[in-house]
Amino acid sequence: MEKDLLSRTLFYARKIVAFYATLPNATVSQVLGKQLLRSGTSVGANYREADQGRSRAEFIAKMGDCLKELSETGYWLELLDSESLGNKGADRHFHHHYQKDQEKRPMIPIPHFPFSIFHFVP
Repeated sequence: MEKDLLSRTLFYARKIVAFYATLPNATVSQVLGKQLLRSGTSVGANYREADQGRSRAEFIAKMGDCLKELSETGYWLELLDSESLGNKGADRHFHHHYQKDQEKRPMIPIPHFPFSIFHFVP
């Protein structure tokens, strides 16, 4: 599972970068897109830090950071979509791959969290 999550978080970051590259050059799109880029690419970095945690508590804290960044990324994607600022084709492509992945991957419960931590990491 460890290698799987490393590759999945990297894949997720690459998809976020690709989506950002499709955004229009309008100021609002770029400002919101940069927020998306920061949060979406930090998920994998935080997971790598969690993987190197010196204790269970440190691992759990870093996994919590992953959750926060995933939630924030979802917020920016929703905002871009609700304001019709994203490239519709790229947005559909991103969501299509997300939905396809969810059909293949079961939720992975992490102890001490009331919900699945990687329920939407491609």
